[in-house]
Amino acid sequence: MKYTIKTIATSARESTALHQRVLRSTSNEDVMILFAANGDHAAAERLYNEAEKVLERAFLNNDGSTEERLDGVLKELNGLIKGLLLTKTITDVQAILAIIDERGMLYISHAGRAEAYVVRSGAANQITEYSKGKPLPNFIHIASGQLEPGDTVMCSTERLLRAVTPANLVAICKDEATVLTELQRILESEQEQACLGMVHVQKTFSSSIIDPGITPVQQQKSAAVQHTVETASEIAPQTTAETTVVEDVWSKIKSITNQGSTSTVRRSRTGWQKIRSGLVAIMQKIKGNGPIEGKKLHLLLLAGVIALFLIIWLIVNISTFAQTRQIKAELTTTLEEVQQDLRNAENRRLTGDTVSATAILERAEERLKTVLNDPSRLFITEATDLLQNVQSKREEVSNILRRSPIVAANVADKKDAIQTVGLIGNGGESFIVYDKQDAYRIISSTIEDAVRVSESDLLTKGANFERFDASVFITDSNTVIETANGVSTAMKTDDEKGWATGVDIETFNRNLYILSPEKNQIFKYERLTNRYGFPVEYNVNGALNDALDMTIDFFVYVLKADGTIIKLSSGENSPFSIKQAPDGLLKGVTKIYKVPNGKLYALDPVQKRVIVIEIDKNSGDATYLRQFILESDQMTEVNDFYIDPDESWLYVLDEKRLYKLELSLLR
Repeated sequence: MKYTIKTIATSARESTALHQRVLRSTSNEDVMILFAANGDHAAAERLYNEAEKVLERAFLNNDGSTEERLDGVLKELNGLIKGLLLTKTITDVQAILAIIDERGMLYISHAGRAEAYVVRSGAANQITEYSKGKPLPNFIHIASGQLEPGDTVMCSTERLLRAVTPANLVAICKDEATVLTELQRILESEQEQACLGMVHVQKTFSSSIIDPGITPVQQQKSAAVQHTVETASEIAPQTTAETTVVEDVWSKIKSITNQGSTSTVRRSRTGWQKIRSGLVAIMQKIKGNGPIEGKKLHLLLLAGVIALFLIIWLIVNISTFAQTRQIKAELTTTLEEVQQDLRNAENRRLTGDTVSATAILERAEERLKTVLNDPSRLFITEATDLLQNVQSKREEVSNILRRSPIVAANVADKKDAIQTVGLIGNGGESFIVYDKQDAYRIISSTIEDAVRVSESDLLTKGANFERFDASVFITDSNTVIETANGVSTAMKTDDEKGWATGVDIETFNRNLYILSPEKNQIFKYERLTNRYGFPVEYNVNGALNDALDMTIDFFVYVLKADGTIIKLSSGENSPFSIKQAPDGLLKGVTKIYKVPNGKLYALDPVQKRVIVIEIDKNSGDATYLRQFILESDQMTEVNDFYIDPDESWLYVLDEKRLYKLELSLLR
């Protein structure tokens, strides 16, 4: 059966790494692997390298049936992926592993959102399992079937049917030469990123060919594999009885040494080839020395080979056993130390010493990473389970709660392609959600029609002006627009220079505040009858040059890019620190919100964290209470949040939906 294998990848964003390879096993099976990982690029590269090592050791250079070897490989790959996910260096994995054996049988397994389709007889059908909800980043199912002439199998680390219809996929697959480039173009136009792979079966029968067609490295490796197969078939008819004897002994030696250190066998592979060639040459000389003398030399040679075989077997096994025993002892000690760390951390937590408990757990996590990263791959399952226990204990010590919010309103029902910018809470269950130009009022999950705020300018920030029963917005062209009763009005200021440039606005009483980091200032404008007065500089000595956001409740709290909060009282810097705060508490936080006479909240949009800080009404001291990690299959990156005045409900907004989480049950 003649078939072609090709792979390609779209352009990838900074947070995603893509990887694709085509390999061949010693059993003449063609193997295609596609990976897409989100997170640290160095960790993603380590994932790819480790995955290929697992493939090489457990499948490409291993004996046994395809099904048994594939099942073993998938279990090892799942352990590798789970370990990296627990270390949080990688946040998500999509992958496909496809294998074609000499009979033309296709075996395929996928992880995450990756999918595969077969185009046959003018129809496209999905051959991987479909999972409802959020797909697991694990290889679970194995699909298999016989390839037929004319088949085209498409593999992707993203769901292709989000970008094309089944009919479109059939049409695209009619031209083998342009299938991958056309799908690459379509995915990139949809701002999707993926690795793509194609297996196309010709309608004629011959030997299989491999055409990775992407990188020079892949082309060189595939060419070398193909050349090796052709050479073996050419010399096979010339094999003599003497060569067969050497091959039998050689295969036994290789099978014994393969049980030892893989790295040792690889380093000595060239030396083995030389010994093998020498043995064949000696056998050929024996054949020419006559029957009697040749027989004696033949027996001597066999005795020497057997002695060499025994020596190598002893050396490899003794050295491997000693090395493995030492590594096993060291890793066992490390795991025992981690278990003791868990007990010590729990004791510190019970006594209220959360700082020490956190430090102990951080040390335990670092110890487990040394076990997970050890090349021996011993105790991977035990270390992975312990790492999960350590991280759960860290969350318990830091009072981290994982909760699933519910959808309060889907703004996409009004505008399918909406990309929301922000959320304005009006108290109770009344909100304003806005994008770059329009505002949508939501009352008890009912979404009213859009109100056009600006025809030409783009909205950047909004706030509720409670005293005047209006919403106020600033735009990218330094204008201020008020919206009330469905009518939008561009507001003037008495300052002939116009409005100050700012990154955030807030209202308090009858004043509008604009946060202007480039001026290291907060400008206060008084709302007059139909305009605003001259700006007054509020900040006296606060360092606001890299400020991101602010919130006002008698005091003004300003969030800086480094995760610190400045508290201003009458414009002057007032001491502010958070007691009992875990290390890096405000890392990644971009927004803060102070409930009047209530708590201070902070939002980390990427990690979907909401942090709760208690403010003492008398002393003004701040104390860390807890944080919520929001878990939802639908939720994309959060861009704004709001807490109602009673602190009963938390509302968060992603690009299309408004979610809510009841807080009164979690105090």
